[in-house]
Amino acid sequence: MDTNLALNMTQSAGPKYRRLFDALQTAIRSGGLKPGAKLPTVRNLAWDLGITPGTVARAYQMATEAGLIETTVGRGSFVKSAKRALPQIPPNPMAQRSHGDGMNLSNAHTVDLGQGALIREVISEIGHSPELMLADYAGDSALLPCRNLASDWLRGQGVRGRAEDLVVTYGAHNAVMLALTCILEGRDPVIVAPKLCYPGFRQSAQLSRARIVGVESDDEGILPEDLVSICRRERPQVLLCSSNVYNPTCVQTSPERRAQIADIARRFDLHIIEDDIYGTLIEERPDGYDVLCPERVWHATSLSKCLAAGLRVGFLQCPKGQGSLGVRVMQGLSLSLSHVLTKLAATLFENGSVAKYGPMIASENAKRLELALNLLGRFDVSYVRGVNFIWVEIPRGWRASHFLQACQREHIFVAPGDLFTLPGEPAPNAMRVSLAGADSHEALTKGLTRIADLLSHPPRAMLA
Repeated sequence: MDTNLALNMTQSAGPKYRRLFDALQTAIRSGGLKPGAKLPTVRNLAWDLGITPGTVARAYQMATEAGLIETTVGRGSFVKSAKRALPQIPPNPMAQRSHGDGMNLSNAHTVDLGQGALIREVISEIGHSPELMLADYAGDSALLPCRNLASDWLRGQGVRGRAEDLVVTYGAHNAVMLALTCILEGRDPVIVAPKLCYPGFRQSAQLSRARIVGVESDDEGILPEDLVSICRRERPQVLLCSSNVYNPTCVQTSPERRAQIADIARRFDLHIIEDDIYGTLIEERPDGYDVLCPERVWHATSLSKCLAAGLRVGFLQCPKGQGSLGVRVMQGLSLSLSHVLTKLAATLFENGSVAKYGPMIASENAKRLELALNLLGRFDVSYVRGVNFIWVEIPRGWRASHFLQACQREHIFVAPGDLFTLPGEPAPNAMRVSLAGADSHEALTKGLTRIADLLSHPPRAMLA
């Protein structure tokens, strides 16, 4: 194939990987590249076009996610059949729960301090309530107690907003999807997110048929100059972020940086979806985007980290006047919320369980953090006190993939950095370690001691 003839990269603007993707898309849809045609290898195409192999690899990845091409190890990359293929939505790795008899330090779930037994009791009580709607769909009035109590709770957390603009959802992940559905419009919408971010952001973008673009960050948060560059080049509609606690890097956006990002959002008419699921666990929270630019902020949170992850009850605080839109979209996605769940959540607010267990869980997380720092403190560890995970840079001599395998041989499971990397971006030689995955301090000590020992003894072959 004469790649210089078939792939015209001058017909679109933007970075080279994007122009190459556009050229591939045009060639395939116009028939210039026929179904089943074999594409050049990454290295050969890079040589033909005078660009880097990384640029080609990123474009191929985008084309794969768009359903244009398919790649098979050992055979290469081919144009997909002309028959319309369903989009490829990979599973969210954070949804995996079981690791057999191993210690699961990969998923940042919630430590059980007795709230599990209490919630079971409440479930039993409300199951006998004549008010519980089971034979019919729950109407708006049946959901009001949960909504109003959640609104009071959020205001106590420092989140601005009116009860009538709050939507109850099935967890924070569902709240993010709800916000994206409310906001995104047009063909090929663009979302911006940190280059290292929660895997659910990537999955939400794919489900929304949107393209996600990574923005650079430093130890204060998103870099304003890079966000401006992306806004000018890509015209994104949404910024997805977690300014109180970045997952996985534990970065906390400074007040000064928040003000800069809010100003950029106004300049470029950029909506902000704030995934604040960990914000309930930290003591000091600077003014968020809901204060700095409330007209464009969709604040998502839940009870998962401050009470129990299995509840699947979350909340979306919409911009002023947009609550009715949020409710209509939620009805379109699920018709009605479960009255069982909303009544359960309302009861847990009313009986003081949410107010009681949130600080208890944050305190337990802090104790486990001290334990982790005592064992891993000699390595490069990032953390936020009260939060249930840490970010650990893997030292020279280890590759993340090899370290992961070494941990698995010890029946210890951690989350490698590449799980949090956007497509086409380099994976950091780092890992996220959950502090809640062990049943006790003793078990956690045992697991972290083994991790520390592995970090201290990399394979000799890699040091040579």
